[in-house]
Amino acid sequence: MTAELPGLAVHGLTVRDARDRVLLDDVDLTVPPGGRLGVVGPSGAGKSLLVSALAGAPPAGVATTGRLTLGTAPPRTIELGRITPADRAGLAADLVVIHQDSLRGLNPCLTIGRQLTDTLRRHRPDLPRRRRADESLAWLSRVRMSDRERVAAAHPHQLSGGMRQRVVIALALCGGQTIIVADEPTTALDTVHQAECLALLDRLCSDGGRTLVLVGHDLALVAGLCDRIAVVDTGRIVEQGPTAGIVSSPSHQLTRDLVAETRRLRNAIDG
Repeated sequence: MTAELPGLAVHGLTVRDARDRVLLDDVDLTVPPGGRLGVVGPSGAGKSLLVSALAGAPPAGVATTGRLTLGTAPPRTIELGRITPADRAGLAADLVVIHQDSLRGLNPCLTIGRQLTDTLRRHRPDLPRRRRADESLAWLSRVRMSDRERVAAAHPHQLSGGMRQRVVIALALCGGQTIIVADEPTTALDTVHQAECLALLDRLCSDGGRTLVLVGHDLALVAGLCDRIAVVDTGRIVEQGPTAGIVSSPSHQLTRDLVAETRRLRNAIDG
């Protein structure tokens, strides 16, 4: 019997800097098709470096080894230390990153509608030109933009932070990629807008059967959306497993600290 392909898997991912210091150490992660994996850890743990490696774009001056498997149609296996132009094109077709800074993911010189139609043209060339504008407006509706025509005509600086982040989610999903890597996508938002954006991400990933890797430092937010958790510290995965088990019976001290902080904040809110 042929083993089922993962939605996304990384094997033996190791990143060293120019001084041969290990920044990521033999990272193994697997997400089933349509699954949700949360990657949590403190600042400086290596989360953003992991995201850039998954996207095939690690920082200049580092040496990367390891293998990335995308359970797409057709499936792809990429040697992360020897990424070819064809590999990059395949990654862009199958995997998209949602960044925490909405302005980083938007072109300040173009309207929102233009950015959506450009994304649709790049990833869905079969879509007739006359339908791109309609599809752009449809995506603005899917991310709960009530005044979608005004938003389509606006530039990024004319929108609030919460609206920009919803636009970034629309841009990430409208291209049809099946693997979404969200790098602390709500960090710059207040609590209300955090909940709104995560609910949108949850619904849209579920509707499309997309595989999600959600990266963050807030265990409570990540655990609320993901069925598995991996805890990263100083470039290593120190603990991973089903969310319920990680939260109820953490084995590593960092995980215990994250769980304790989550409970402390919840008790403070509950009064």
